[in-house]
Amino acid sequence: MKKKILIGISAILMLMLFLAGSFLAGFYTHQKFLEIKAENIPPLDLFKEAISEIKQNYIKDVSDDELMRGAIRGAAESLGDPYTKYLTGEQAKILKEEMYGEFNGIGAYLGMKDDKLTVISSIEGTPADEAGIKAGDLIIKVDEELTGGMSLDEAVGLIKGEKGTKVVLTIVRKGVDEPIEFEIVRDKIFIPNVVSKVLEEDIGYIRIHMFNNRIGEDLDVTLKKLRGENVKGIILDLRNNPGGILGSAVDAVSKFVEAGVVVKVRDKSGEIETYNTKGGADLGIPLVVLVNEGSASASEIFAGAIQDHDRGVLVGAQTFGKASVQSVIKLSDGSRLVITTASYFTPNGRDIHEEGIKPDIIVEMGEENETEEDLQLERAKSVLKEMFAGEEAA
Repeated sequence: MKKKILIGISAILMLMLFLAGSFLAGFYTHQKFLEIKAENIPPLDLFKEAISEIKQNYIKDVSDDELMRGAIRGAAESLGDPYTKYLTGEQAKILKEEMYGEFNGIGAYLGMKDDKLTVISSIEGTPADEAGIKAGDLIIKVDEELTGGMSLDEAVGLIKGEKGTKVVLTIVRKGVDEPIEFEIVRDKIFIPNVVSKVLEEDIGYIRIHMFNNRIGEDLDVTLKKLRGENVKGIILDLRNNPGGILGSAVDAVSKFVEAGVVVKVRDKSGEIETYNTKGGADLGIPLVVLVNEGSASASEIFAGAIQDHDRGVLVGAQTFGKASVQSVIKLSDGSRLVITTASYFTPNGRDIHEEGIKPDIIVEMGEENETEEDLQLERAKSVLKEMFAGEEAA
């Protein structure tokens, strides 16, 4: 019996060796192995060598243009910073359209948080908003493509598309056990920069959707209009505002803070540049600023300056926590490099990157609000009324 067992084992081992040999023979037959020289090669020479080998040996023809753009994109992505990226001329055009408030897509701003594709905010009245996409949602799949390991640009490229086409997003949401699927029809997205109205009891309401290069002028017009309607205080709504241009945040703060630091910016050498207000602020009007988890970047610069200067009261939820500054560099062929060149700090030196800003008064909306009452706005109104009465908000 033992002999039979040994013979059986021997036969199995021989079969395994035969199969392994066949596999390896096939592997070597279909692979071209090039000798690797163990020597120190300058990185640029190594890059040229790699490009040459790809062009000679890759199964399809590849143009120099494709390889060079891929190399630039790879260099940007290798930094591990979701906000540093390479944009083709067409992508740069799309970015410009977004900054001017018009683009094709679903109407959601995205970012990377803990290496996960995260919704910063949905724009009010857009397909994303109407479908129920919320700030803080994690997008794990776009159509059939998993987003794990995907760059921010790749994900945005998949989600954007022509008006009238559909995209399916699979979402993981805090407090919900199972992933949720949303089928959304893309549309032309128009973003009004500033909207305003008068609420009850002489309360002015201003909503800033993005800090673009028109914000200073728009706020001048809006504040003058509201003053003409005899408002006694302002609620400035930065909820779901993903940010924008640093200089525009400085312009906006200057409408409410007369003199002082708006933000401190530190570059890679450690040198700190200070941005100060520009004067002409309306100091006589009480101010409440609404923020939430969708308030990011330039919104956090504004909120941090208001809080540090004790110019107004912040109401709402903890902000997103993006305290890095990007510079857009135009390359000679019209493409762009968007590079993180600095980090910023609030006037008091607070580093809020990946932490966010904690409001003076925290009001969480909750997962479900059956009455659809805007609890944060209602709290902001009551705080402003307390200011009118000379009471201290808490």
